[in-house]
Amino acid sequence: MKKQSILFVMLPFVLVFRLAFMGCENEPPNKVENDEGELLASQQSVDDSGSFNAKIIEIRESFVDDNYVLVEPLEGEAIRNIADRISFIGRFFSNTGFSVGDYITIHYDGFVAKSYPAQIVATGWSALQR
Repeated sequence: MKKQSILFVMLPFVLVFRLAFMGCENEPPNKVENDEGELLASQQSVDDSGSFNAKIIEIRESFVDDNYVLVEPLEGEAIRNIADRISFIGRFFSNTGFSVGDYITIHYDGFVAKSYPAQIVATGWSALQR
């Protein structure tokens, strides 16, 4: 009888523990949805070695030391198959000397959030050697 009561006491704890960790994943989500289940953005990997060449379309201050940067990937870039406009936040980007119309090489983590404009996490940038 005592074994049965221990089982009934332990069973709810085991079930709660199992349910708590059931939804844990090691991979980033592929889709972002709002509360109504509408697709807001999805993420896609691009086979371009994590860099592409682009023309700067817009630079805006968005935070204290950050800048919102909008670029247009050049023709022939693999990432252009996903989006014709890509944005990222560039820490101290305004201090680089780049301006609208300049051509740059952007290094990023390899993932593109498919929104409009598409979004990336830039890890670095340099002047494009033309």
